[in-house]
Amino acid sequence: MPCDAMLKEAFLEFLLEKGILDDGGVLQVLDYTREQTPPIGKLALKEKILTVHQVTKILMDQADSGELFGDIGVKLGYLKAEQVTHLLEVQKTCVPGLPAVISRLGLAKAGDVRCCQEEFLESLASIIY
Repeated sequence: MPCDAMLKEAFLEFLLEKGILDDGGVLQVLDYTREQTPPIGKLALKEKILTVHQVTKILMDQADSGELFGDIGVKLGYLKAEQVTHLLEVQKTCVPGLPAVISRLGLAKAGDVRCCQEEFLESLASIIY
């Protein structure tokens, strides 16, 4: 699991422990985040890195193998590893941060989430340093 995903998961668990979110709220946040995340293939088309034919081929292979889109694209020679990394970075910028999502969904006040975020980051810093 990438570091960003682990931090998001840990922050959601922290919000659960603090009573800011309940299980249903966490599921809402995860669903909303997933809905707002554009597929890599769509981004590759938008940036003219892949053609519709190439995206379709990768998706068909993905349906059969369950492998990641980028891995299949590299294996087929359609993408370079650097392009996959770039597309993942672009994808990451399209997704709003957890505090914004929680506030947007009306699950908690933005100020409360920011305070918890600061407390969470302080607790991480004390572990790391």
